[in-house]
Amino acid sequence: MEFTPLEKDVLAWIASHAGDPTLAEQLKSAQPHSREFTGVGSFTVLKVSPGLPDVGYRVAPIDPHIESPQIQEGAGGAGVVLFCDGGQASLLEFYTFGSMVFPECLAEWTLS
Repeated sequence: MEFTPLEKDVLAWIASHAGDPTLAEQLKSAQPHSREFTGVGSFTVLKVSPGLPDVGYRVAPIDPHIESPQIQEGAGGAGVVLFCDGGQASLLEFYTFGSMVFPECLAEWTLS
């Protein structure tokens, strides 16, 4: 299993904007374990390399906003949350605002 281009871009964005070298190191080593699309987003379970230092929070301190012409106009884009379990990055959740459709594959997007 591989990360989607959007997942790769989001993880790199979080790593470079969070201001936490420990989290950046975890995300650099992360691999996708499983993925579930819900129609309005997705959940990707992450596995990071064992033995890396822990972070001290359950949710990453910063998450990007996604804009894409493929997300229904008026939806306001989409968001992402990176969850940490036991100090390790563990789950990447994508969601639309409201109940708009989130396509399984976005061809273009911007993160902010």
